[in-house]
Amino acid sequence: MACLLLLAPAAIQAQVAQRSVREEARRATATRDELEAMAAEAELIASAPGTSVQTRRDKSTDAAALRERLRSGDFQPGDRIVLRITGDPNFPPIDTLTVRPGGVLQIDRLGEIPIRGVLRAELPAHMKREVTKIVRGAGVQATSVVRIGTFGQIQRPGFYEFPSEGLLNEVLMRGGLAIDSDQHNVTVSRGGLEIWNRQSIDVALQEGITIDQLGLRGGDQILVGMKTQMNSQTIIQYLMLGFQIINMGLLIATRVH
Repeated sequence: MACLLLLAPAAIQAQVAQRSVREEARRATATRDELEAMAAEAELIASAPGTSVQTRRDKSTDAAALRERLRSGDFQPGDRIVLRITGDPNFPPIDTLTVRPGGVLQIDRLGEIPIRGVLRAELPAHMKREVTKIVRGAGVQATSVVRIGTFGQIQRPGFYEFPSEGLLNEVLMRGGLAIDSDQHNVTVSRGGLEIWNRQSIDVALQEGITIDQLGLRGGDQILVGMKTQMNSQTIIQYLMLGFQIINMGLLIATRVH
């Protein structure tokens, strides 16, 4: 009984984290039609009779965020895109481009290509369409690159660039995990605020979630914690807590009977 009570919060947290990560993965790689459907559903729930004030507020906020993403797209100034053009010797086969203010890419001999309003899922088709307007018949491939920092119990801490379709565990491996690192104590922060907790990152690592699916952006930081050793004092505290829960359960059982 006591063991079940102790494990219940952890199990609930794991389930919540799993749902959160899977939902983010679904949204991050969603097509425009799918995002439109999500926004419409959120707006419908928000306006439905009998909807609670909190639910109405949450769904309205969700719908507004989805609509803004559809308008502005997924790329911000400073984001980087690797462009591969084949079939024309006048262009370098591989070029790394940076999104400029105003949501444009500057390409030598091609000029500016707008990228504002483009979703990550639309990037390959968008770049192919724009480039082949000028370089007809060329082969075009485009991949977004994300600059992510790894800190904490890392052998080579710092910022590294990764393709957005790369797995999250590849980010950890790039800097090298320290001997005393705890792979179950990894969090992600953005602008000093935690955006993914350790339970969510556990799920992402276990399920092979990509950088893109987790919605990571350039400048996000991954912090790897240190393994903690359970000393005798901590063990005693856990035992005392267990005894208290057992006594409480026995007391409730006695009153019921």
